[in-house]
Amino acid sequence: MLVLVTGDRQVGKTRWLERLVEACERQGMTCKGVVCPGVWQPDECGGLAKVGIEALLLPEHENIPFACKRGLSPEAPAPSHQADAAKLVWQIYDEAIERINKQFDDIASQGLGKRDLLVVDEIGVLELVFGKGFASALALLDAPVCKAGPDQADGCCADAHAAVIVRPELIEDAKKRFAPAWGDPCVVDIASADTRQGIESLVSVFLA
Repeated sequence: MLVLVTGDRQVGKTRWLERLVEACERQGMTCKGVVCPGVWQPDECGGLAKVGIEALLLPEHENIPFACKRGLSPEAPAPSHQADAAKLVWQIYDEAIERINKQFDDIASQGLGKRDLLVVDEIGVLELVFGKGFASALALLDAPVCKAGPDQADGCCADAHAAVIVRPELIEDAKKRFAPAWGDPCVVDIASADTRQGIESLVSVFLA
């Protein structure tokens, strides 16, 4: 089952995905992939401003620096050639992309089991438009590798489950691209960072 998580910018898609991961792990599932939570600092108006992004590698729960907001400092802390070429707002570190792609390569070599959840935060312009970024995650979503083997009847990977964040403007492209491997996805449109909508029911489906 493929779950596409979408919603407006900074509405709480990553936080929702973190809660899904937590709920799955409580039930004994193994979450594999990456979640990219923001790094926040107080702003001049008394609120919080997103100034960076970290990458949480799963299942190890290892944190690595992932990106900084363009223009916050004269130079990025690390090279970000892919993001620069795509003119992204975030300077995504090339080294982080390489490390995350290795993570997905390792997942592909192991295969996905019935109690595994593939987690990708996120598939965006860099991947779907430029063919860069999390290329190994994209390859695994295009052709999921399952320990039990694919369901030959319909071409889907019967035992695989995945949750992927996709921006609203890319959701139709993602649905069309991944449908041959996964069938029709479940689309979760996040309305609020406080919501836990659909999490428990999804976990039940994963475990069925």
